[in-house]
Amino acid sequence: MKREYISLFEKAAPRMSDEELLNAVLSSRKGSITMKNNTKNTENKSKKFFSKAVVIPLAAALALGATAVGAVAVYNRSVADEYNNVLAPGASIFEQEYKNADGEAATQPVNIELYEQMNIAIDKTFKCDGCSVEIPGAVTDGKDMIVLYNVIFDKDPTNGELAKAFMGYTPVTEGVGYGCGRFDEGMGFSKRDGKTVLSGFFELSKLEKVTADTIKVKLESLWGDEDLWNDGALPLDIDLEIPLTSDITRFNKTVEIPSKPHIDLSAWGEWNMTDVEITPLSVTFNMSFDETSGTMPAPVVHKDASPDFPMIVTFKDGTTLDISDHAGMTHGIHSDTRTTMIQRPFNFPINVDDVQSVQIASAVINVDGTAQTVEIPEINDHYAVHGGEK
Repeated sequence: MKREYISLFEKAAPRMSDEELLNAVLSSRKGSITMKNNTKNTENKSKKFFSKAVVIPLAAALALGATAVGAVAVYNRSVADEYNNVLAPGASIFEQEYKNADGEAATQPVNIELYEQMNIAIDKTFKCDGCSVEIPGAVTDGKDMIVLYNVIFDKDPTNGELAKAFMGYTPVTEGVGYGCGRFDEGMGFSKRDGKTVLSGFFELSKLEKVTADTIKVKLESLWGDEDLWNDGALPLDIDLEIPLTSDITRFNKTVEIPSKPHIDLSAWGEWNMTDVEITPLSVTFNMSFDETSGTMPAPVVHKDASPDFPMIVTFKDGTTLDISDHAGMTHGIHSDTRTTMIQRPFNFPINVDDVQSVQIASAVINVDGTAQTVEIPEINDHYAVHGGEK
């Protein structure tokens, strides 16, 4: 799988080495980059570090005769089926183990009603050179957004076995981030009326900064195997607008923690939990530095170290979701406010009202704000060295 990731992404980001690119993808669905402040203010550049979306500048408008003409309504469909097709268990690429109330490995149930409730209807089809692109809808928690798409090819693009592929796109709305989306077994090819259909999704982030009532995105190309398309890209030229509403954060829950439990994250420092935000798409742990523990780690430590510590969601029915794997994690230190945050996305939406507690390291936080400390295995530190670990 690592070789497949390299093969796809080296076409999208030729100036990055295979090693750098592989690490960016494998470290996270939202891989590691450094967020810089205003370049005119060099003093502030080192104050913040975050591991956020893999921002890969895709080839600017590959205008090889491809044009997107007026959008038309997509065919009649089931919203739940669309989301279930690419978001349901089996379609994930991150290690998130779900267990039943007896502690046995199980398949996480699909919440069809939640898909329907969260759906932002877009229902547009764009005719391009060689294919049609359907954008049926999206889901968002006000921070991140998952946008579904179907590509219907005019002619079968196969040259032997079909390749995995992913959408090349850039947000036009200022301040919005983006990532690669998934191009895993769960996002695949099917047939409709004899034509090949590619179903997948792409992701947007930092939506909390958007003040407009729509988000504009340019869909530039579909990336895949170079044997299928010229230079590995099928050109697109689509201007997409995604509507936002005032209630896109209605499913989110912020849990304040009066006791501020202490956690030790080894190389990442010692912190006091202040609050936890749980949304259908992620959980975010907010912490302040424990001033009694010594010197606060430098922001670069969050980039280079990956301590092993548990992160577990427990639901009211006794089932659990282990999200401890670092893939997809967002994390960083605010040097000025002496705070940190760790955000972990879910493979697919959860019902926030079903959550009983969330655990990070030795702290278990209940949704009523109470907390307790539990015993955990010793935390091991891992440091990145030229793409590997020591």
